Amino acid sequence: MSVMNKVNAAAKSVASGSSKGKMSASGRLVATNLGRDMDLLINDLSKRQMMQATKSMAFILRQQVVANLRKGSSSSVIGESQKGKMTRGDWKSPSKTEGGVNYLKGGWYGEVLDKRGSSKKSMAFNGGDTHSGRGDKGIISRTRPSRNSWTSITGPRYGQDAKDNSRQGYNYAHMLEFGGAHKSWDNPAGNLSPRPFLGPAAAMARNKQVSKLTSMMKKWGKGQ
Repeated sequence: MSVMNKVNAAAKSVASGSSKGKMSASGRLVATNLGRDMDLLINDLSKRQMMQATKSMAFILRQQVVANLRKGSSSSVIGESQKGKMTRGDWKSPSKTEGGVNYLKGGWYGEVLDKRGSSKKSMAFNGGDTHSGRGDKGIISRTRPSRNSWTSITGPRYGQDAKDNSRQGYNYAHMLEFGGAHKSWDNPAGNLSPRPFLGPAAAMARNKQVSKLTSMMKKWGKGQ
């Protein structure tokens, strides 16, 4: 039985007169503890229900981010990394220099392509929540308690095992989202156009998140 249903059942019992009380000169007295009941409800709302609701909001956002990324892009279309392909292009079929060195036009070259291209998975993967035993690749969320409720942060996994050359992390994601100046072997290169996928996903997911949150809170209020 949910906390809401337990509190409600206790209140009905008192109201119906079925609760046991103490006899006094004026009759039977039945005491209730409104403060305790309110504490139970607030604790259940803040520690359980809001945690589940926050994770649900993050799940909806991750779905939208992955959907955006899988669409592919141009400078005016959301996303860039495509499922089954690398962000910079089709690394499985690179071009070759006259000397036989692999390269992608406008992208990776030589040893960088050979090592990074073959190990780098697409960002377009719903990696789950880090506190649920997942969150090891793709788009992940970190949900944790804050001062009064819960906070969840969603975005690409940050690589720790070789910095920008990480097998699982996507430390270049900010360049996709915001664009900006780039360097090629310490030499100036042209600006990269922004191809945002997180910001648009947040706006696109908002209505679904509001609908889900509203539904969850209504069910909680009914003890479901």
